[in-house]
Amino acid sequence: QENTPADCENGNDVPNEATRMTEDAEVDRGMEEVNVEPLGAPPPTAAVPSAASGFLAPDAAPSTSPTPQPAPAPSHNAAAEAAALSWMRCVLQPAINRQGKTGWDLAAVLRSLQTEADATGDSTTAAAVAAVLERFKEVGSNYFRVHPKGVGLVCTRPGGLAAGTFVQEYLGEVHPPWRWFEIQDAVKKVTGSELPDFYNIMLERPGDDAAGYDVLFIDGASKATFASRVSHSCAPNCAASVVACTGRLTIALHTVREVKEGEELTFDYCSVTESERELREAICLCGSVHCRGSYLYYAGSRTFQTVMAARHHFLHRQVFVLRAALEPLAEADEARLKKHGLGTSALGDRAAGTRLPSWLVKWTALVCEYVEQEEVLLRADLLALPQGRYTPEAAASGA
Repeated sequence: QENTPADCENGNDVPNEATRMTEDAEVDRGMEEVNVEPLGAPPPTAAVPSAASGFLAPDAAPSTSPTPQPAPAPSHNAAAEAAALSWMRCVLQPAINRQGKTGWDLAAVLRSLQTEADATGDSTTAAAVAAVLERFKEVGSNYFRVHPKGVGLVCTRPGGLAAGTFVQEYLGEVHPPWRWFEIQDAVKKVTGSELPDFYNIMLERPGDDAAGYDVLFIDGASKATFASRVSHSCAPNCAASVVACTGRLTIALHTVREVKEGEELTFDYCSVTESERELREAICLCGSVHCRGSYLYYAGSRTFQTVMAARHHFLHRQVFVLRAALEPLAEADEARLKKHGLGTSALGDRAAGTRLPSWLVKWTALVCEYVEQEEVLLRADLLALPQGRYTPEAAASGA
């Protein structure tokens, strides 16, 4: 993929402490380079490099066998595939990025690599280029077309970035959910487009925090750090995590594996849509062998709406509002809200006089009660689907 230089805004435009920009970026020929700070070991959920292939392997679960058996040696084909993928990721794609506006011309990229290989005696690259060119002649250019995808971020630091390296905070204008969805509705009316710009990210407060769970939307479209210009990949080399920093919550972008010089920095957007049209428009151009074809996950399948259709349609929702207006807030409601991690951040503080009206707190508790029921019933519905489409674990995760 061709990547144009990332364009980040001046920190003086940022309005408040929550959107304060850090000064960790160094600019090299229009491309943002990361001024890194080690975080120590990679996050527990991150993948770790495999000693055998140099690619990522998930953290291994503890073995329950009294005599663990060593993993079988990779086959010749698996080793060859790993080497090919490594060459594409670490040599070919950076070479495409270096071409700038002519990166779409793969033949020119290959000729450039061939010249470099001849000059340095790199037999591996020379053989790989010859193989791609031969295939190029057999099947034609359409199978090797490189599509520009707009803004991106490329690592220009000599030596690259180690796994577990802090890249940048994801900052921008902060909106509560109600305000964010008002903005999105207005944008859709003006543009007529289902697909948003995806410069935004959600910051979820941890439920076990003293103030409880809450959600904020960070819009990095116009006032942001360069983290908002990182592209999606279905096999990313970075991840975004909510962290506490000097008494505030923020989203930190960090590497989950070693990133070579010239590689594009990417992370999985992990975005979900209920719109089939939006799903079709969200074409992924990450180029990964594991590409899903779309940078969105689809949650609009009727499979997941069976319980809602039967037990939470329009009339049921109106009953919830009526019950909230008529029934007092009980101790069981308070306990349920606490169980779901909802505290002063989402519901307000009585002592400070910011507590939501009692009927609205009651309504929230009723919704939480329905969520608990839906989880149980939907899990059963998924397990009842024909041909064993869902295992108990997958059904629990889907519900």
